[in-house]
Amino acid sequence: MERDRRREEVRRAEEEKRRQQEVVRELDEERERLGRRLEEESHKETQQLHNSLQEMERSRERTLQAAREEVLREREEMEKERDGERELEGFRARTNALEQRRGEVKKEREMVERVEEEGGGSGGAEEESDRGGEQAERETARGGERGGG
Repeated sequence: MERDRRREEVRRAEEEKRRQQEVVRELDEERERLGRRLEEESHKETQQLHNSLQEMERSRERTLQAAREEVLREREEMEKERDGERELEGFRARTNALEQRRGEVKKEREMVERVEEEGGGSGGAEEESDRGGEQAERETARGGERGGG
């Protein structure tokens, strides 16, 4: 009877040992499954982060390129405005020179008319005055073209 009891205890102990080994094996398998799952999810998250970073970088580059293009457009417009202002200044300078010369010609004509009224001078002086005015206008126009660019 003692021997039977002893055998039963050994059998139970071996059975308990097998159950524990089975539990350990199941726990190991579960740990491996969870490890693989964690690795897969980690890889997915890493890939998503990488993709997000790449998209952010592309977006940043597009924004920078658009800003560069805008700056270039603004520079070109400013240059056109400056060119226009320079051209306008040239026109103004030529106009002022012409106005000044017209005033001088007018004074010369008035002087010639006075001289003719007073002394009956020749008509050659008036022709000379007209020729001088025309030449001054041509010179002013040429000079303005050179200066205005």
